[in-house]
Amino acid sequence: MNEGGVATVSSLYEALTAYFEEFPGRKKYIKTAIFRFLLPFSGFQLDCQTQTNVPISRDETKRRWELTRELPLDLFHDVHKVMSWQEQVFVDLQAPANVRGVYKCHLNHFLSYCKERDWLVAPEPKKWAIPLNYPKDLPGRVQESKKNYPITQRHNLISYRAKIEDLAESVQQEIKLCRAFWTDPYYGARPITELIDPETFNQYENYTLQIIGWMTLDKVDYHKRMVERARVNKQNDLAYQPDWLDVSEEPPVWLQDLQQKYLPKSVGDFTLDDLVPVVELRSDALANEYEHQLVHQQVGINEVNSQSVLERLCYELEAQNASLSFELTLQIGQFAQNNKLLVEQLHQLNRTNKLNRMKEKAQAEAIAAGDYARDLFGDLFRWISYQHNPLSKQDGYHIGKYYRHRICYTLMNWAKFRYRKITNPLMSPEYRDIPVVMTLRATRDETEALVLPKNYVSPLKKVPKWQELGELLKSLLDDCAPRNKIKEDDCRQNFGIMRRQTAVSKSFQRYLIVLFFRLVSPERQHVIRNLKVGDSLKLCHIDLDAELIEEAPWNHQEKRYRAYYNDITKLYYLNPADACDEMGNTPTNPKGKSYEWIVDLDPTKTKIDKESSYRIPKIYNPELQAWLYGRLDYSGTWHNWPTYKGTQQQGRYRKQQYNWCGYVDVDNGKTYGFRDIFNPTHDFVFTQTNGKPFEGRNLSGIFDTIVWKYLNVRSAPHDVRRASTTHYKRKGMTAAQSESLAHIKSHSQHTQDSSAYNKTGALEKTKLASEMIINEFLEEQGLDPDEYGLA
Repeated sequence: MNEGGVATVSSLYEALTAYFEEFPGRKKYIKTAIFRFLLPFSGFQLDCQTQTNVPISRDETKRRWELTRELPLDLFHDVHKVMSWQEQVFVDLQAPANVRGVYKCHLNHFLSYCKERDWLVAPEPKKWAIPLNYPKDLPGRVQESKKNYPITQRHNLISYRAKIEDLAESVQQEIKLCRAFWTDPYYGARPITELIDPETFNQYENYTLQIIGWMTLDKVDYHKRMVERARVNKQNDLAYQPDWLDVSEEPPVWLQDLQQKYLPKSVGDFTLDDLVPVVELRSDALANEYEHQLVHQQVGINEVNSQSVLERLCYELEAQNASLSFELTLQIGQFAQNNKLLVEQLHQLNRTNKLNRMKEKAQAEAIAAGDYARDLFGDLFRWISYQHNPLSKQDGYHIGKYYRHRICYTLMNWAKFRYRKITNPLMSPEYRDIPVVMTLRATRDETEALVLPKNYVSPLKKVPKWQELGELLKSLLDDCAPRNKIKEDDCRQNFGIMRRQTAVSKSFQRYLIVLFFRLVSPERQHVIRNLKVGDSLKLCHIDLDAELIEEAPWNHQEKRYRAYYNDITKLYYLNPADACDEMGNTPTNPKGKSYEWIVDLDPTKTKIDKESSYRIPKIYNPELQAWLYGRLDYSGTWHNWPTYKGTQQQGRYRKQQYNWCGYVDVDNGKTYGFRDIFNPTHDFVFTQTNGKPFEGRNLSGIFDTIVWKYLNVRSAPHDVRRASTTHYKRKGMTAAQSESLAHIKSHSQHTQDSSAYNKTGALEKTKLASEMIINEFLEEQGLDPDEYGLA
């Protein structure tokens, strides 16, 4: 009984019992609506398998009646969501439309009955705990290096990738031209229209340098070094058991043959003809070459006439004690004079025959060049497979299709670039007249048809749960504290040793990166790596009703927007007074136009070649402001920022850092954002600690380290996408939410193709997914969506 003397109902079983007592005539229909068309929903994780057109037995009905005791009634507080769960079961069981309509009405009547009696109460959300110390105690295994828990059985190899600065100037120039050919839309005349985004081309460039390093490598010496290193590592670590310990020092015969085929040489002596030979196939070019040869053959030959020919003929006859009669000589002269046209025809026929032979020779050389490229691909992967599995074990590591495809596409991209002026796009589109490209395409198709055994994957390689990533944010937020561990009984001020600003800045960046993946958008990592203020990250005033998006004015000198951040509203304004009302106070709804951050991706930055835009919630704004530019009132977030007296630690902070959330230059006392402490050499939002932009492996490594440290699993940023899809699918997201989630992940195939496509349309398509992700997180943490959600 509650305080009003009314019996409390906490489970679905109790609610159904009360409902059947009041509506006994509906008992049969409600049981079918719930037992058959609701309990099999995958989100409940109950053993209620139901087959299409197969009735439920009496024993199974009794068992499901008992299962309702396990379901708390507060699970059903959101009526629309419960109806979507039932709709999912309808789809799985292929229920006809008339059946769906009937049992939807009965379930809706039952839920309305419970709601009228205040039984459907949302569970109290968990509170967001303010972090009080750093660092927290970690489990024992987490403190170990993740190198002790490898994901696969790949061997650690000695690097042999070439450095671009070691290449000849001509090769470096060709690489720059190739980059422009594939990434610059204003390159000029092109035989194809497709482009490659710069990030993907960077990967192809790395693959190119790896191939060059392998081709110039002394492979026999490399083999000996691998064997020697394995034995040295074994002496230092008795538990070390690589396959290379059982490999003979004498390299195999095929490897010695490979050494002779690709002779080792200096990287500076490498030419692109060693990678993809170019053979001239154009008819006009071959004709010019023939004429050039003919001119060279005729150099030094004087112009001749019939009289000179007769004199030379007589001279040679006299030398051989022979002579011609006058009449025969005259006939020869007349014949030559009357048959000039025949002679020219003979010359033309001879020229045509020679040109045809040149074309046949060129075609044979082009086919040989294609065979060379195919053999290069096969030899390279025989070598790589031997590196990782030298004993050819059945359960050893096998090179997967993805890596093979990347290498094949690298060679194909170079072939298309080098034959760009030779191919005829009108007569033979898509390089169908170039044997090298066609051979590599056939090699790619053969690779796709390969059946490769699956490699061993450690059970530690898992997709983290969506809720776990939400809880992980608390730990990362805790790590951003400016002071080290404090006493548990001191909950307001922290007098522990202050951390270095670089350590706090690193923690801040890790928190922002994971917060973006988890709360803003489960995006691909290249979007976060290439996030840039004024380009893909814009500050805009948004009015969806009026279909208006207004970007804030840009300060070209400072490379930032001309806007002011307000700590209370967590939004930006062009004038500080815009955030106030007539009395000068900061109300809930200020009088001025507010600006918020959005991610705006043009077609070149998405994998589906379509525009995509989504909004950033206000909970992200304070931390983003602190990272980029710094902000006031750090203590308002943490409650453990050092007091004014505690800022005078020698060599770390000064008085100017009191209440400043960001980086303070100790020498001049100027304040900046946390990002500036690393002196970045680029304009991207996130940066490495050495000031260089992130690469794919850097960001993946950071994410893997974070997840390993707190969740004891090995993971990658792409797993966040899988986690979000699995989570919301089990929760029974609606079809509209599913479509919106696909848009926010750049996965949708139904993106609008109209020429009138605009940014408000893109924001509308991702709005439901943004609200679903953000509001659920805020609800779990007990935070107000009006204060921290979308503006």
